[in-house]
Amino acid sequence: MKDNFGNTINFPVTSEIKCNKSSLNKIILYTSSRYNACKKADVVSDIIYHVERGEDCFFTWESGIYTESGYHSGKEKIPNCKYTLEINKGNAVLYNFTPDTYHIYPKTNFAYCLLKPQKNIYFLPAKKVSYILASVETGRKGLSINTNGIKTLWGIPEGIYNVFDQNKDCFFTEYEGSKRHLEKEYCSILYTENLGIV
Repeated sequence: MKDNFGNTINFPVTSEIKCNKSSLNKIILYTSSRYNACKKADVVSDIIYHVERGEDCFFTWESGIYTESGYHSGKEKIPNCKYTLEINKGNAVLYNFTPDTYHIYPKTNFAYCLLKPQKNIYFLPAKKVSYILASVETGRKGLSINTNGIKTLWGIPEGIYNVFDQNKDCFFTEYEGSKRHLEKEYCSILYTENLGIV
């Protein structure tokens, strides 16, 4: 990792932990401020997704200090609510600081090597999926029935689709010449790159 001036931050890995919800929830302190860009649960799932995917990346998350009286469980104000995930050549490290804050609370800094889960829950290496909307509740915004009587969600009808990319929540496909997303909860994987037909 490099700081804002391009200097390398040489911070030793504190220890190894399993990259799962239980382990991450224990080490990540994140306020409940309504000013945060996301919730703690989103931070945890984002980290797991990227570690499962395993591609080189660099992400930061920052929590605001505008929480209940600035306190957490009756303790002092949290010194570090900022996190950096760096994956380099398959090695995933989670720091509890960002490139511009590592020097502020040096005594409480840590760096954990995150061990890849044995089974993925967020990154699903699908190449072809079946998109089924039977479980979508009637009245949900974006849900309709097309002229052929097929359910559609935001204009995408049920069917079989090729997948060219994904994020934590959706598979990306092409429909009528445009990049569209399919929510993973409505998809069943038919074909993966490594395993072939499922």
